[in-house]
Amino acid sequence: MKRILSAVTSLTMGISILTSAFAVPFSTYAVSEASSFAEQSVITANDKVAAKNASSADALQWSIDNVKQASYKAGDVIYVDVFVTNAWGTDPDKEGIRGLQAFIDYDKSAFELVEIGESCYGATESSIASAGITVTLSNSTGLGTIAEKGDTVTYFGFKVKSGAKDGTYPITWVKDDTVVTIHPGGGDDNVPPTLADVDLVDGSIILGDGGSVVTTTAKTTTKATTTKPNTPVGAKLQWSIGNEKYTDDMGSDIVYVPVNVTRAWGTDPDTQGIRGLQGSISYDETALELVEISASSCYGNAMVNLDEKMFITTFSNASGLGTIAKQGDEVTYFGFKIKSGAKPGVYPIKWDTSYTSATIHPGGGDDNVPPTLAELDLVDGSIEIVSSVTPGVTTTAVTQSGEIGWVIPTVTAKPGDTVTMDVTVDGTDVAVAGYEGAIAHAAGVDYAGVASGDAYGAEMIDNGEKLLAFATPDGLNKIAAEKATVFTLTYNVPDDCKAGKYPITWENAFIVDENGNDITSLINLIDGAIIIEDVVTTASQPIVTTTTVATSSAADTSTTAATTTKDSSTTTAATTVSQSGSTATVTATTPQNSSTTTAAKTTSGVVSTTTAATTSNGGSTTTTGIVIPADAIGWIIPTVTAAHGQTVSMNVYVKGNAVGVAGMEGAVNWTSPIGFSGISDRSEAYDADVIYNPEENLIAFGRANGLNKIAEDGSYVFTLTYTVPEDCASGKYPITWDTANTFISDENGNKVPVVLVDGAIIVTPKTTTQQDGSTTTVATTSSVVSTTTAATTTPDVVSSTTAATTTPSVVSSTTAATTTPGVVSTTPAATTSQGGSVTTTAISIPTDTIGWVIPTVTAVPGQTVTMNVYVKGSSVGVAGMEGIINWTSPIGFSGISDRSEAYDADVVYNPEENIIAFGRNSGLNKIAEDGSYVFTLTYTVPEDCESGIYPVSWDSAKTYISDENGNKVPVVLIDGAIIVSPKTTTATTPQGGSTTTVTETTPQGGSTTTASATTPQGGSTTTVTVTTPQGGSTTTTTGPVSPGTGTATSMIGFFAIDSEIETTYGFYFSHDTNEFNKGQIIKVIAHCTFQKEDGTIEESDVDLTADIGFNGQTPYSMFKKSLGNVYEVPLYYGDEPLTYEDGSPVTVLALIGVKGDADLNNTVDAIDASNVLTYYAQKQTGVESPVLYQGPTDVLKGVNEKFGNVIKGLDQVDVLDELACFLADVDVDEYSADNWKTHKGNRAIDAIDASNILSFYAKVQTGSPADSATWDEVLGR
Repeated sequence: MKRILSAVTSLTMGISILTSAFAVPFSTYAVSEASSFAEQSVITANDKVAAKNASSADALQWSIDNVKQASYKAGDVIYVDVFVTNAWGTDPDKEGIRGLQAFIDYDKSAFELVEIGESCYGATESSIASAGITVTLSNSTGLGTIAEKGDTVTYFGFKVKSGAKDGTYPITWVKDDTVVTIHPGGGDDNVPPTLADVDLVDGSIILGDGGSVVTTTAKTTTKATTTKPNTPVGAKLQWSIGNEKYTDDMGSDIVYVPVNVTRAWGTDPDTQGIRGLQGSISYDETALELVEISASSCYGNAMVNLDEKMFITTFSNASGLGTIAKQGDEVTYFGFKIKSGAKPGVYPIKWDTSYTSATIHPGGGDDNVPPTLAELDLVDGSIEIVSSVTPGVTTTAVTQSGEIGWVIPTVTAKPGDTVTMDVTVDGTDVAVAGYEGAIAHAAGVDYAGVASGDAYGAEMIDNGEKLLAFATPDGLNKIAAEKATVFTLTYNVPDDCKAGKYPITWENAFIVDENGNDITSLINLIDGAIIIEDVVTTASQPIVTTTTVATSSAADTSTTAATTTKDSSTTTAATTVSQSGSTATVTATTPQNSSTTTAAKTTSGVVSTTTAATTSNGGSTTTTGIVIPADAIGWIIPTVTAAHGQTVSMNVYVKGNAVGVAGMEGAVNWTSPIGFSGISDRSEAYDADVIYNPEENLIAFGRANGLNKIAEDGSYVFTLTYTVPEDCASGKYPITWDTANTFISDENGNKVPVVLVDGAIIVTPKTTTQQDGSTTTVATTSSVVSTTTAATTTPDVVSSTTAATTTPSVVSSTTAATTTPGVVSTTPAATTSQGGSVTTTAISIPTDTIGWVIPTVTAVPGQTVTMNVYVKGSSVGVAGMEGIINWTSPIGFSGISDRSEAYDADVVYNPEENIIAFGRNSGLNKIAEDGSYVFTLTYTVPEDCESGIYPVSWDSAKTYISDENGNKVPVVLIDGAIIVSPKTTTATTPQGGSTTTVTETTPQGGSTTTASATTPQGGSTTTVTVTTPQGGSTTTTTGPVSPGTGTATSMIGFFAIDSEIETTYGFYFSHDTNEFNKGQIIKVIAHCTFQKEDGTIEESDVDLTADIGFNGQTPYSMFKKSLGNVYEVPLYYGDEPLTYEDGSPVTVLALIGVKGDADLNNTVDAIDASNVLTYYAQKQTGVESPVLYQGPTDVLKGVNEKFGNVIKGLDQVDVLDELACFLADVDVDEYSADNWKTHKGNRAIDAIDASNILSFYAKVQTGSPADSATWDEVLGR
């Protein structure tokens, strides 16, 4: 029954009760409130798009918003606006809206409607129960209301219900009940009512990204009269693709779909403005053809690529600041041609979220600043084809292609349980309009009902399990979201239900599209099952004395387990890896009156326990603290002690009861000379016969009924028996799982997550009794390694002692100060401008990059100089740039050229921000000619400027150079300088000779040496000046000048002809922001040649060791995970790089890694903790020369050859193993004076380090940042 009988009747009654027409003015409060919202409203189409969608002008359009709530919790209220997205009408009398009623439908299992807002059309009566509004009279003038685009029709507030899941929840118009009235009709002439033609566009609420129920705390959006719902302070920037319709009376087969800013964000253009963006979409290319993308955006001019379906805005404006877009601004629009053959239906237009991004700051530069990206909330849109006839095609339906799955899950249950099973969608390639069929179940469980799902927005018809059906509300196709629920089945498990597998299967399914076509063959119908598990009873186990202290919090679980036996105290903390990749901790035991203390940390969701074990056949069994993941179990070989000649039994036991097992096949290895004596013929834990094949050393069992059994915690899988020979040396003899050949399965043949923990037999030293009753211990040295070896890992089964990892290939090569491997060295030509000479500089540019070079020029006080910033190389193209160049006071900036010759672009300069920018008009790349000018800078040298070097340098952290796709271009930015020359005076010498004398003091602490002499009878004097400004920088250019050739001045009086350099390597943490340690520079001696005043040459050695450094380079600035751990750090004299005769840089070897990363894969995890613990155990048990790092060493290829002449004994040291030990020694003061060079033999790497590494990993896994601050927290600093 309709909620109202007649919209006309209702509206007529509303008017007739008035004593005179429009005599009583209605309250305007609601209207003003709605207007305030309208000012901030989401405008999903703008004037440009509306003009192109010409047919939209024929109908009023109301659109329900699409609101995405990434995080949520039960009780949150989400507001959904309804906007006028296409205005209609100009005459309030003939076209104005005088009344309306509107109703919606929504998923009531996920939301509760708690609020309905006022309307732009007038005083509103709302009904929560009916989910609708009624406006009986739009205003007090008697005329109708013409709403503008963006006005708020109303809004709805939905409260999230408990149990709501991630997914897309449609909010749909009840179109039959929604009526909009221009004139109510009636009267003496019985005039028929005049109704408006309204295009009603559905919307949705999108919770999360799909998946399980979210239970974490989320921000709640609340409504206030001054703040638009869903626009809280700090919310993400939201871009929404519009929802447009195509009808066959539009007169065109092109539909334009806008992309608008539907939630504005940010206020500061510098720190929050968008400087560039890139976006891409996907759509159904069988129905739609993309023919146009807007070349302009609210963020600036755009480059577009129709083939790739993408658009790029490189720079938002000429000011150098970002752009803050307003709500309703247009990001872009897309023009789609409706293809011949496209059939009616809704065609999604989706964002490519992996490509689409908006950049606040591009990052990069010398400080390697990471890029800053805006957090985007991207809302998909659609085109709905509603015409019955599409361009150039008959009404014959087009067959769909592709395939999706409908999956009945397999679930576990116990007798007496009620089970719900969500039938979900796998894939999005096929649209569905309806289904009917049956679901069958095995006898033993009872069908209890079916509930509607959210996949197709349809209500289920339940005529018993043998007949289920649904149809989409409008009868049209719908593409369900990935993992959406088709429907939910419910079954009851009787109390007396036997253990076993009860299949739930599809029967007689018939699935159709909107044209009635049978598409069942396109749906992969996957059966499921209910698995009823065995009920397990608990029996007591003998235990030894055990003390366990456990503390836990939500973010971190810490367990300290100590087990005491008669003569020993042991705490264990090694690492194991389960079949599922989870980790557990366990260590070797220290027998015979020794004591070890170890702390073990676990990650979130892991159960930490201490398991007691028993003593058998005279051998004592140690108790081991073991951490097992919550979704796994452990099979533990114990560690036992034994005497010579003794036979010992080892009860392999179960730890945990999270999963069931149906069978296993595998092997357990032992260490010679221990002898295998046998295995039990039954598995107590799994109630199964055990079979042993001695030829293959294979153990197997399978449960008789083939079903899973959940074993009791502490029960025995089987019992192994070994014999210790009389002459066996004392020591530890591992008993280990052969993980490569062990497979543990469930009743379906799937692998079961079982942590396989190795054990050992510890053979104690012999004792003899003397005549006086005293005992003497006979220590027999064992040749057996007392820890288990690094095992080979295979998929799914990993031994607890596995330490085999691989390090990503690392490029190691000779690297110039500003280059990467593959360097070409060139000397660019230089020019002279306005009297200032330009020095020539040897520049090395990588072959796959280019250089932008600020030259170094000379000038005198009072001079204006121009500096042509030029291109070096021609390997890559550029489309635009934005950046900063700084200069040194008292030099003054005078201007910049207004064109870039190199890139044929206008240059824009912002003096307030000192920002330079250009962008090519075409938006396309240009490869500039080698040596061409990027732009020209002009500077003025004051009259009173002191002589010296005044740097002109790039602000690399704020300079971004991009290509036509908005990507960063690899450009080497090379600084320059203005060298202000000292003033000179010339006097006439006796008998016609001349003297050139330079007398000047260098600025800022530098020193100047000046020598002058008079030459007789026409000779000339050369003044030799060596200037070291700003604490020590030497400029060298020319050689000696012969006497008798006239007057000449040489700025440089010495140059190095040979150097002796000796350095050493050093170890550093990747987070270290201190400059590299100068202790790596042992000796730098320059063998120099001087020209004396009389023209003679004198050689001398100059010790430059104290003056050589790293020019501010730090481990943090150089380290990149992708480059590995081996780095060559350039050396500098002041800020000038040291180079060899061939132009290559002089470097030292630095090894940089992540603190705690023992396997050098630049990630800290539980495997690192395990490796450290294994290394410690090797040291404790006397293994000769234990090795921590066992990964590849090819990254050092060529290093010995390069550095062999300056690093003594490098070829005798495993520097990667030394680095691993440096990184693993986490509790040492990392900034202590000698830590960078301390060798492994002088380090105390122990179980405490392993525990700290595991603690760090646990904190990172539970949300802490992987940085030095978290390390300080772990170490209590």
